[in-house]
Amino acid sequence: MKGTGMGDPLSQDIHLLGNLLGQILREQEGKPVFDLEERIRTLAKEWRASTSTTAFGTLAELCEGLEVETALPILKAFTTYFHLVNLAEEHQRVRVLRTREKGAGASPLAHSIAEAIHALSAQGMLAEGMQELLNRLSIEMVFTAHPTQSKRRTILEKLRAISTALYRFDTQDLLPRERDRLLADLRAHITLLWLTDEVRERRPTLFDEVRNGLWYFSETLFDVAPEIYHSLHQALAQAYPGRPFHVPAFLRFGSWIGGDRDGNPYVTAEVTAETFRLHRDLARQHHGQTVLWLIGELSLSGGRARLTPALQQFVSGQRARYPDLAQALERRNLDEPYRQALSFIAHRLGEQTPPERPPGPGGPDDPWPRLAYDGGLELLADLNRVAESLQRTSSPVLVEERLAPLLRQVETFGLHTAALDIRQHSAEHEAVVSELLSAAGIASNYAVLPEPDRVTLLNQLLETGTFPSNDLSTLSDASAGPSAEASAESLSPALERIEGTSLAVETMDLFQLLRRVCDEDPQALGCYLISMARQPSDVMEVLWLAG
Repeated sequence: MKGTGMGDPLSQDIHLLGNLLGQILREQEGKPVFDLEERIRTLAKEWRASTSTTAFGTLAELCEGLEVETALPILKAFTTYFHLVNLAEEHQRVRVLRTREKGAGASPLAHSIAEAIHALSAQGMLAEGMQELLNRLSIEMVFTAHPTQSKRRTILEKLRAISTALYRFDTQDLLPRERDRLLADLRAHITLLWLTDEVRERRPTLFDEVRNGLWYFSETLFDVAPEIYHSLHQALAQAYPGRPFHVPAFLRFGSWIGGDRDGNPYVTAEVTAETFRLHRDLARQHHGQTVLWLIGELSLSGGRARLTPALQQFVSGQRARYPDLAQALERRNLDEPYRQALSFIAHRLGEQTPPERPPGPGGPDDPWPRLAYDGGLELLADLNRVAESLQRTSSPVLVEERLAPLLRQVETFGLHTAALDIRQHSAEHEAVVSELLSAAGIASNYAVLPEPDRVTLLNQLLETGTFPSNDLSTLSDASAGPSAEASAESLSPALERIEGTSLAVETMDLFQLLRRVCDEDPQALGCYLISMARQPSDVMEVLWLAG
């Protein structure tokens, strides 16, 4: 395949990528397939340039006559080509932005955070007003499993590698031999892209969708979030020189993937539990790797960099908690207190079900095992002790350039990566409540009750603390009123009469999981969304089920 010319950087990139793809097409599929692809491409260009009916007729006849085994590599050739063209165009947008920023000088770049801050300052917003605005600022982006996003993670990773190679061509002063090596590497990446299936042979699972969503966090968002805060701090310092600002964590992320069960019976409580675990594992692994990097960086000697009393107390407590690790650190990092402090944090990040805590209700193989850290806030508190000690006794630049990015990442992503939203249809809640109340002998006719009677019954259940998670027998005829029946049973035996695969049992498993997540890491759980909620009882049913 050929590019569009050599007159500008974008055309040069397309020409380079197109030529490499053409070489690979000839190498992998043979010259006849390459010639056929070029013939189709030429006819399409002629038709587009002149709207020639002759060119279109020839093109249509040629394509209609293709056998499947011939059409497949042709389709893949054009699909791959357009992937590469999209990469080149994205790279050109980055190139243009970098050029604009270089040419802007002291002026803020158009459409940037700095321009917005400077505009507010120029319009008369004082520092106090800016701080008030920052205190109110809240931005949350939510991921969904979009049906049109069918790229596999492995395809995304290979496209990312090609994009990185293009960036290196632009930003590095390459020697001839280095350029040749980079070209060979680029060709290898495109070859791998060609030889990799565009889509899986099997239908993607829910966990594939979850991992695809998390890919954007590990590859982009973990790194981008601290840069946004850094750009904001720089803009504030330029627009309001000498005025300190507190920038709270205003950026958050959520996800519906693995939590949206409306119309999808495959999203079970077990799937949601595994989704929570995947979210948590990703954040834990990322933060753990960053802490290990910091251990290598912060080699400060105890004789030259003192610890604050708060950090000294933290280290002493960790030594008592992990005596074996403390002995190893004394041998390996003698008189390197910051490395010791961070090593304890890294150890706790990697620890599940620590000795002083019992395992979860599912035992040692529980899909939601307890961690040594009770969520991101506890981890953030430990990291802040390190940051405050560096700030007060050593050098603020070490906090800003080494520790601040991790602090912002933990503030933004915690130990949950993204808060998982749960969604279910209101009709499903109604069916579950009706089934539970009937099985417990409290109300056999809930599904046909008028709305005022439903509200009365649910309100009495809520006020008396009679929830599915405890004992329904506390509700008597007197408390339930005419719309409920007497009950001498708890929910447990009632559930035993319900099939194990029923919606009621599945829903109660879900709410048990959500209660546990809230107990251990409230940041991990986002909103509970009720589809088609039309009346008060639709909300009250969820409140009662949540118990």
